[in-house]
Amino acid sequence: MWDLQLIHWLQGFGPWLVTPMKFFSALGYSGFYILFIGVVYWLIDPRLGLRLAVIAPLASLCNFGLKLFMIEPRPYWLDPTLLALSPEKDLGMPSGHAMGTAAMWGYLALWVGRPWFWALCLGLLALIGLSRLVLAAHFPDQVLAGWALGGALAVAAWRLEEPLAAFLRRWPAWRIWLGLGLTAALMLLGLWLHGRLAGWTPPALWTQNALAAAPKGGVIDPLRLKYLFAHGGALAGVVGGGAWIWGKGSFRPATSWPARLKCLALGLAGVMLLGAAAETCYGLAPESAVGLAGMALLSMASGAWATAVAPFYFVRLGWAMRREPVPGQAKRVE
Repeated sequence: MWDLQLIHWLQGFGPWLVTPMKFFSALGYSGFYILFIGVVYWLIDPRLGLRLAVIAPLASLCNFGLKLFMIEPRPYWLDPTLLALSPEKDLGMPSGHAMGTAAMWGYLALWVGRPWFWALCLGLLALIGLSRLVLAAHFPDQVLAGWALGGALAVAAWRLEEPLAAFLRRWPAWRIWLGLGLTAALMLLGLWLHGRLAGWTPPALWTQNALAAAPKGGVIDPLRLKYLFAHGGALAGVVGGGAWIWGKGSFRPATSWPARLKCLALGLAGVMLLGAAAETCYGLAPESAVGLAGMALLSMASGAWATAVAPFYFVRLGWAMRREPVPGQAKRVE
């Protein structure tokens, strides 16, 4: 197969390529999204940050359903002689890295609208996509599909933004219900697709090859629901928290560097604590109703903390300024 030959050829450049490719691949995981979106939302532009905070888990939920619909293996599941440098347990089509980064950076490029920023975003997407090939995590068509779907999501979000904003200005109570309804619909779709595969198990060859190529990666588990509930909970929390704080007028980010650093530290501390609690709860009863419910609820709490509770404390502590519902009015809370 030409695509496996391509990955062998890329890995043939030697071990010097692994470290930079792992760096670019890390830019497609949730840890980077949390840090980057947190910086944008808490320190730079809450309006843009909130949109990115919605797009990231939305792309992940869509990706989960598409993987269960297409059911394609990863390269090292078919060829154990490949170096499995980024072992994954879920299916390969479409690439979640390519889809998520295309959605986020594509939307950012549309927002900024400068040619140099477009070039930067496209270059970054190319390097992240290349990293997934070098690390044997995806086939080329899986990366291309992820780019196309993520780009389509970015364009859809950009096109629908103004009509949706106009509707919500007229009917503000729908802010939270539309978001929660979309979250519930995507989660139910994911559960339905998962139910269609009841009784299905990955071919023994996939499992054997994956273990041979990456013994430390563990047994593949394409049907686990962990990330459906994690991303669904996070999206619900972001939507709920965002609707609440924007109903109050939102906030103006801190202007001094000491205050900015304190906001970032407090915001990240809460997200990391709740994220660790979610992982612990899930780990106590993996894939059980209790474990999945705990993952969803704590992920929801994390999203609400990031978008509403942390900014509320930024203002109360005097690090940021409150933006009143009437545009142009802002004051520091004493």
